[in-house]
Amino acid sequence: MDSTVHPITVGSDPQYRKLNRWTNILPYDHTRVKLKVVDGDEKCSDDYINANFLVGYRTSKDYIATQGPLTATIPDFWRMVWEQESSVLVMLSAFQEVDPVSLNIFISHMTGYTLIYQHITPKTYSDYRYVKHFFFKSWTDHKADISPSDLINFVNTVRDEAESHPPGPIVVHCSAGVGRTGTFIAVDYFCRYIKELSKKSKLSKITDVMGSLRGSWVKRKSVLWEDSPIDVYGRIIALRDCRRYMVQTKSQYAFIYDTVMELIRRGARGDDLSESGCDTESCLSEPLPAAGTSGTSDAVYDDVDVLKQ
Repeated sequence: MDSTVHPITVGSDPQYRKLNRWTNILPYDHTRVKLKVVDGDEKCSDDYINANFLVGYRTSKDYIATQGPLTATIPDFWRMVWEQESSVLVMLSAFQEVDPVSLNIFISHMTGYTLIYQHITPKTYSDYRYVKHFFFKSWTDHKADISPSDLINFVNTVRDEAESHPPGPIVVHCSAGVGRTGTFIAVDYFCRYIKELSKKSKLSKITDVMGSLRGSWVKRKSVLWEDSPIDVYGRIIALRDCRRYMVQTKSQYAFIYDTVMELIRRGARGDDLSESGCDTESCLSEPLPAAGTSGTSDAVYDDVDVLKQ
């Protein structure tokens, strides 16, 4: 499936060029987030933002994937957070990837290494909300230079927070809002999906599942665990049906397989897949293949059929 299969008419409009970080990463029309237009308010006179709703484990709008805010789009970013009633935000890009000027406005201060408490009050409203803004360090753009366990633990922490707050979508962004953002969303999906499978699985089946999953990396096919499919390739197709370039490189795609294998190991041992304190060394019974091996490269790919080559 070519990732340009859906129209990007609105985002391609020249009037929105300054609102897009990259000229080739534009929101699909059918899933784009539309801001509310307020008559008579110049700052709320347009509905455009470079963001899409993403399908999740339960609903078609579990997440919002968006680019890292530009100086010109910061007010629109917070309008979106407010209007969609999002209480959890996830930042996957390094600070140096964001315009330093916009960064000072976008994030008031950091507390610790993973979490920012932010207080937002639209000028047109008398009430306010607190949101939690999670930050994942040291993940290079286009790469998968992190450990599966570290991301699983981070995802579980974010998910725990999201489930304790109102049902607004989780807002996820990196620089472009596609590569690391897509990888995070895919891993969150499989954390929830495999947690459900592990509740009804038999430990004796784990060896067969792991062997089949390793083979599926080459064949790009789903495998069965207790008659339930584990389909990484299909999940990427579903994400790319919502936003272009989701899971942007082959190494990120391979990393999702590594993460799924780690999740299956945890489930087979009876670990609580919602826990976030599992150390990499103690969690693995044998080494996982490094993400991006087997001839993969970090070239950005637009057409997901390249994964079958």
